[in-house]
Amino acid sequence: MMSRMLWQNFRAPCRCASEPCRGGASSFLTVREQDGQISIRTKIDPRLVGARIPLDSATDPDVGENSLYTYALEPNNFFKIDIQSRTDGAKYAELVVLRELDREKNAPVGTLIIDLNATDADDGTNAKIVYSFSSHVSPKIMETFKINPDSGRLTLIRRVDYEAVNSYDIDVQAQDMGPNSMPAHCKILVKLVDVNDNKPDISINLMSSQGNGDAAYISEASPLDTFVALVRVEDLDSGLNGEVDCKLHGQGYFKLQKSYENNYMILTNVSLDREKRSEFSLTVVAEDRGTPSLSTVKLYCALT
Repeated sequence: MMSRMLWQNFRAPCRCASEPCRGGASSFLTVREQDGQISIRTKIDPRLVGARIPLDSATDPDVGENSLYTYALEPNNFFKIDIQSRTDGAKYAELVVLRELDREKNAPVGTLIIDLNATDADDGTNAKIVYSFSSHVSPKIMETFKINPDSGRLTLIRRVDYEAVNSYDIDVQAQDMGPNSMPAHCKILVKLVDVNDNKPDISINLMSSQGNGDAAYISEASPLDTFVALVRVEDLDSGLNGEVDCKLHGQGYFKLQKSYENNYMILTNVSLDREKRSEFSLTVVAEDRGTPSLSTVKLYCALT
């Protein structure tokens, strides 16, 4: 006999019964009796994901008022159950994701991503459930995540990098050990949060280096705003972590002018006199806007 299984998350027990659901007693939840919808009362992150995970149908052999059923979900800020009706009157449940389940990319190996749970009303081997990845998941998923076949715990087995992959779609399934059983499927979306782990990079192309890559040679007859070097700054991070501010410490003799995007020009700011000073030390500092911020310093000389 084919059995039915019901997905749950975070070990949130979901019950289907002919008696009224007591889940509404919780101060965190409200239950709408007419359709069994369970809502979370606590404040929800405004960046709703809105993903809807279909749950396996539940049936009741009773008739009339006794056939009414409802679902209960333990209090949490991440999910709710939404009951929908088909055209034939049959009801089905969807698990609605209310908040992103983010894991920062510096999460250590062994980090729990999500604790899945599927229940089966049968007994014996028909109620024994095994969790696994769906057959079509990519090798990259199986190299990065592991699902415990007995508990349904999805954990990290390899460090992740936001710059390489910023999200994962993971298809998992649960199947009982009874004859002619069919698996129930669930899709998990894991979005990584970028952390500031890349320092800005500075590259400097000098106008004239005369074989010395760390020194620029400038004629003392050069007018104001003479081009000395091109500076480019880059940061592999995203968002504020990847936004870079560039500064020049040139003792007032030189200035930094932004040309386009992350490119800058170093220009002369005053008339230069070799008899008064023939060598200048310039310092370029690039600092990102992450928290905490990271910076890079590069030194070079200007000779007249």
